Amino acid sequence: MSSSPIIAVVGGVNMDLVYETERMPIIGESMDALSLLTVPGGKGANTAISTYQAGHNNPASTQTGWDRRASVSKKDLEIRVCMNVAVGDDAYGKTLLKKLEDHGIDTTGVHTFEGAQSGTCVVIVEKDTGESRNLGILGANGQYEPHEPERIECVPRETVEQILETASNAGVDTILNLLRHSSS
Repeated sequence: MSSSPIIAVVGGVNMDLVYETERMPIIGESMDALSLLTVPGGKGANTAISTYQAGHNNPASTQTGWDRRASVSKKDLEIRVCMNVAVGDDAYGKTLLKKLEDHGIDTTGVHTFEGAQSGTCVVIVEKDTGESRNLGILGANGQYEPHEPERIECVPRETVEQILETASNAGVDTILNLLRHSSS
């Protein structure tokens, strides 16, 4: 058993499809984007990677996003960050899982659902203002349910409440960062 601190992150992981445009299209309008960038994302995954990088002596680089390469060595294992989420067995799921592992994240809490689609998010960003609109689908994230009471896992409200209660009963400090989300 490791004596290093363990941080368990519960939250979503998805593939972001980021479109840059001059302006937002109006209802019924079709327009061309200026660029498309496909990048791993999700509040949970971003939190796990940032937490890992903050807790190690050997930061990967000054680049932004998941494309920084984590340089993990034995001496840098001060904090172990475990991701708890679900991905589909599609190409995005494989990419998301590999990116987490490449950045030093323990993925033993990541479940891969056979035949499921991984979460995705379309992000439309206005070039000049930086204003954005997001439209996502939970995919496998929404199928994830805790299977073992002693494990910290995720997603529906009832699950989050159970996680916080379990952590509290075990004397584990928690941080809850709520995502503003509209299902309508």
